[in-house]
Amino acid sequence: IYQKFKSYIDNPEYVIVGHNLLNFDIDIENYWAEEVGEKHDWGYLDRLVDTNAVAKAIKKGIKPDMDNFLAWQFKVLGLVEKGLKTNLGLLMKEYKLEVDELRLHKADYDIEKNMELWNKQMWEIEI
Repeated sequence: IYQKFKSYIDNPEYVIVGHNLLNFDIDIENYWAEEVGEKHDWGYLDRLVDTNAVAKAIKKGIKPDMDNFLAWQFKVLGLVEKGLKTNLGLLMKEYKLEVDELRLHKADYDIEKNMELWNKQMWEIEI
């Protein structure tokens, strides 16, 4: 399963889009690589868009740094501010997208909903 997953994230034709990827999912992928005895490769991070970082940037009016996009995303994700909420369920409601709270955090559902979110966000910020 890991090899199939890795074939997708290593494919340079794909842009990887997800919510909170940089604060969670990349650590899980690193763990999987260790578990199967693979040398870990972070090369895919340059093709990654974290919609949580994008949401924070939109809410705070922060313009993306496309020359250092990965570093910019980490910097934006580091913003901790009372009242700044960017969880997927809340964002779905703010964008008036249908959301089933009971299905949130189920992989297939979150992927579908995250793409709906990204399709809205991409028009609000120049990435």
